[in-house]
Amino acid sequence: MAIYKHDRHAFKWRVTFNTTAEKELPNGLTVTVPVPAFQRWAAIHKASSSYIQTLDGFDRRHDIIIAINAIYKDPIDFQFDIDAYSVTLKGKDYVIRLIDADEGVEPNGYHLFYLRDKKYQIGG
Repeated sequence: MAIYKHDRHAFKWRVTFNTTAEKELPNGLTVTVPVPAFQRWAAIHKASSSYIQTLDGFDRRHDIIIAINAIYKDPIDFQFDIDAYSVTLKGKDYVIRLIDADEGVEPNGYHLFYLRDKKYQIGG
């Protein structure tokens, strides 16, 4: 995972990790709304066609790969519950399909997130 080790300027997109909460409407109905949990800087990961072909179910039209800076006491680790969070990037909402968490807190470490546009998620 050495692609971003020396290019800190690539992390120029602010992403928000959202959880959900139940909100009661004035008419008595309850809806699920996104609640921002934390924000991080991200870089858009440019993957080769041969790499993309190895990813099961990856659709270049609706999926994106981003790199997120790893930090000390990072909430993103191998036990990170990808079903409990969604991601907002450049005004679009994404579901997290897969995460490749960095193993340590080495200087300039990062995590890779495989995201799908919420509008195109299967069953949603």
